[in-house]
Amino acid sequence: MKKLLLLSASVLSCIASQAQWTVQNSGFSTNRSVYYHSIVDASNAWCTSYISGSTPTQDYSVTTNGGSTWTVGTVTGASGLDFSNICAVTANDCWVAMYDGTNGGGGIFRTSDGGSTWTRQDSAKFMGPTGFPNFVHMFSSTRGFCVGDPNPNTGNGAGFEIYTTTNGGANWVRTPVTQIPLHQSGEYAYTDVYAVNGNSDIWFGTNKGRVFKSTDGGLNWTVSNSGYQLVQAISMKDASYGIIKDSIGIGTNIKKTTDGGVTWTPITVSGPMKKWDIEYVPGTADTWISSSNGIGSKFGGTAYSLDGGQNWTQIDTVQHTFIEFLDINTGYTGGINQSSTTGGVFKWTGITLGQVLAQAEKGKALIYPNPVSGNTNVSFTLEKTAKAEMNVVNTLGECVFHEDIGTLNAGLQEWKLDASAWPAGVYFVTISTEHKRITEKFSVSK
Repeated sequence: MKKLLLLSASVLSCIASQAQWTVQNSGFSTNRSVYYHSIVDASNAWCTSYISGSTPTQDYSVTTNGGSTWTVGTVTGASGLDFSNICAVTANDCWVAMYDGTNGGGGIFRTSDGGSTWTRQDSAKFMGPTGFPNFVHMFSSTRGFCVGDPNPNTGNGAGFEIYTTTNGGANWVRTPVTQIPLHQSGEYAYTDVYAVNGNSDIWFGTNKGRVFKSTDGGLNWTVSNSGYQLVQAISMKDASYGIIKDSIGIGTNIKKTTDGGVTWTPITVSGPMKKWDIEYVPGTADTWISSSNGIGSKFGGTAYSLDGGQNWTQIDTVQHTFIEFLDINTGYTGGINQSSTTGGVFKWTGITLGQVLAQAEKGKALIYPNPVSGNTNVSFTLEKTAKAEMNVVNTLGECVFHEDIGTLNAGLQEWKLDASAWPAGVYFVTISTEHKRITEKFSVSK
């Protein structure tokens, strides 16, 4: 069976562009959801489908134009199997891990022609009834690893079934169980719950709250105890710093490591962090996004944190599945299709929140469009609840606009300015609170 919390089968009455996510059409049929994403670059990405319940699906979707269009395909030779995860390294090279939820077992499949044909890579055995592939990851088109649950049916002991490859999966070599810490009774990993850093560092969590780690691409492993009952999500910023998440509660149980996973320290959370997934945004100082498969402001939507998971700000309130980010401008989550031409994929908007986050981490605001001839947007973030005021002055120091904004909650702030009556020239907007002062320059053109 699938070893993670299931997405609600209810379909939103209206799927619309929410906050900083733009809705895209996955191409999957009605009542399917988009689950796992793998991003190659700003143009190319892959995702998998999921059907609520026990019905397996082999359908995936791929974009080559940044999500403007998605094209559905099927992993051939995988009848009766369902996706554990997907990993693409180019527009043509992609691997999937797939499991048999009825009989156990499963396998690794690869395409090298953009999905036109798929080959099952049988040297990664994952034999039933106890075999279960949880994820495959490729560092390049030749080198990678895959991880499955403890399985005595492969003739190599009862340890976690882990393989590495140096030839694109043409040959998968099982890591000896003597090089993997002994699993606990009933211990298993979760589908797609892992993290990598660079070309060698790997972490994955288990249902016993333990975190396994390899620093040599999957050949040798150590283990630490997080203190949680289970590890539902893990994301690493670098070789030392990362966050894990428990599934207990609404979403406030997260811990961080600053020593590569040797120890884990609780984070005191403030704000609407979400309970499903958590992901570091590459290239930022300390920005994280969380998601939830629920509905409504309390249980649903996505949220962001600029300070390593301590303070969270709501982005939207609709259903989301797993998160994947390439950088601050390119990220995806999944949702539920209304039809083959409506919804399923959420893409990070980038021009607003993406740039706001980047500016906020530098203590700045974002003004867009700039130059402006009519209305312009002023976006900034507050780390603490505070009273704020906004002033705009020209190059002579004359105040052309003033507003006592009042008390603002911590998080993202977005305001509109009407510059249509101001003469062309250079202006300075200043946002002031008792905690901070931000000044940015912009131009008015006619």
